[in-house]
Amino acid sequence: MVPRRFKPAGGAGGLIRLPPKPQEGAAMGLDEIAEKMRERLAGRSLDGSVKFDCGAEGALLLSGTEISVGDGDADCTIALSRDDLEALISGDLDPTSAFMQGKLRVDGDMALAMQLSQVI
Repeated sequence: MVPRRFKPAGGAGGLIRLPPKPQEGAAMGLDEIAEKMRERLAGRSLDGSVKFDCGAEGALLLSGTEISVGDGDADCTIALSRDDLEALISGDLDPTSAFMQGKLRVDGDMALAMQLSQVI
């Protein structure tokens, strides 16, 4: 007995295009990183202001209990890639190790940067 072949209806050989699946571990944008920071800072405050400078990808400004996406003056500026900022906020990157490996650079109030490592 010869098996019957199923011929799907529709054009393009019956192929159905599905929307792409979201990639696991897809990179977060600065807005999503800021939201994660808000969650981690809930009920805590920072004595000063810190800017996370991600170069061309933008910046986050943390002042007291407020977090905003954008550039501005700060007591301490931490320069790092957006990927490293994401890893730092998610707990996958230790701030001290990142500093020692040159993944982040601190300009300004180093004591404030050290306080920040205890807060986030």
